[in-house]
Amino acid sequence: MQNEIYVEVRNVGFGFGVDAKRKRNYVHPAFLSFFSFAAKPYHMNTSDEMVPDDGIIHLENIEPMDFSEAFHFCGKQLVLCHDKKLRICRMYRITFECEGRVQALPFVVDKSLTIPGLLGKVAIEILKK
Repeated sequence: MQNEIYVEVRNVGFGFGVDAKRKRNYVHPAFLSFFSFAAKPYHMNTSDEMVPDDGIIHLENIEPMDFSEAFHFCGKQLVLCHDKKLRICRMYRITFECEGRVQALPFVVDKSLTIPGLLGKVAIEILKK
């Protein structure tokens, strides 16, 4: 990988790897799981306090965020994954912000990645415009 680029999805920032040799964009399933977890509704306590006396922020006190517009399922496709194995993987169109510009690009969900995400050649060319 050449370098890393900072992206934001609904004001949550992540470092995405850049590999201009790859045509596709890849994302780790844990990245999508994070947003799925953050979007789940939680039971609210009767107390209005965000941080209790023990100083720990409990998840039931945090309002869920809406990420439905940031992720769009595009189906499944046979693709060459990052570890150079062919797999049928889910594809999502992910809307993110990078360097002040909002982009919506297709990503392959690849469990062989060791980083949250990887931007390929097509994405880099689009971001450079």
